[in-house]
This record gives sequence, C-alpha cells and structure tokens, in this order.
Amino acid sequence: MESQEQALSYANADFSDSNNLFLNKVFQCSNISEDTVLLDVGCGDGEIPINIRNIKKCNITALDGSESMLIEFKKKLDKKNIEDITVIHQRLEENTFNDESFDIIISNSVLHHVVSPHQYWDELLRLVKSTGNIFIMDLVRPKDEVALTHILDKYGGNDPTLRNDFENSLRAAYTLLEVTEQLSAFHSISFDAKLISDRHFFVTIESKR
Repeated sequence: MESQEQALSYANADFSDSNNLFLNKVFQCSNISEDTVLLDVGCGDGEIPINIRNIKKCNITALDGSESMLIEFKKKLDKKNIEDITVIHQRLEENTFNDESFDIIISNSVLHHVVSPHQYWDELLRLVKSTGNIFIMDLVRPKDEVALTHILDKYGGNDPTLRNDFENSLRAAYTLLEVTEQLSAFHSISFDAKLISDRHFFVTIESKR
C-alpha cells in the first residue's frame, strides 16, 4: 500500500466487520492487561491498534512498511488525541527489535503480501516471548474462479481501487493446508489454524522454547 491513493481508499473504507472478527478472536484467546507488551505487524491505517487501545489498556507498538498508510494512521491518532501508541515505519524483515520483545503479536491480512512466508513466521517467533502468543488472520485463497468471483462480488464493494486490491489479495492468499504446512516446519511451537469465515482463517501460536 505504498501509494497515497490506496492509503486514502483504505483509510476511508469500512472494514469494521473483518476487523471486529479479528479483534473478537484475539480478545477470546488472550489475556491483555496493562502490563502486556503488544506488537501489531502490518498495522496499516491503525484501526485495529486504536480499537485495542480503547478497550484494553496496554503497551502497543504498531509496525508497517508503508509510509502512506502510516500518514493516515497518524492523522487518526492526532484527531483522537491518542499519544500512547508507538508507531514505527519498518518492514518486518528489516525490524530492529530485540529477541523476545513482545507478550502478544498480532497481524491481520499481511501473510499474503510477504515475499517469504518462512521469514515472516520466523521473525514473529523471534520477537515473541517464550511465554507469549501470536494471533494471525488472513484471507483464504478461493478454490477456483467461480468461488473467487462469488467472494469478490459479495465483499469487493464499489471502489475500483479496493476491489482490484481485494482480487489481487485473494489470488495471492494461501489455503489453510498451505498455512498449516508452513507452520509445521517450526518444531518449537504449538499452533491451531482454522477457518473462521467464508474468506478468513485464524491462527494462534504458542512458543515451546
């Protein structure tokens, strides 16, 4: 999401249904307190970390590689007078965090964008504490063109920029089996991956270090 046009389209769109789906699962599966140190990888325009901050007081860091998206995020922080979310412009593969820095790591709709899924999972596992948890949600690749068209028509909306990005994301997404195979390569974790909607999977990961 490097272009300002894309960032504006996303910032002005209503993703509350999918965001709430993700947030509800995170809150169900975690115990967030004031002492929790949380990282949002691929925070975009900030709707999810802002919502977490409004519901659960904790230490939140938000990371994204798109300067355009973070400009929109910072506009929202300024408008809402929020000063206690740390926003960092870095890609995950270039991050400068120390090992085991976070109690909870969340990431929504990022996996299908990354060049190397193995590096993505490896970095998340490096950054989470041995007692911590990782929560991931992403799109599921439709089984064929008919299914893709159905999902696109049902959820793609009328904004041509968003619709085109949604189609590209569906095509780039992984199946649940592929995600399971990716995670099975890591032997120091336990994980649960399941479908939670007609277009999303949700993964919970615990370290066994």
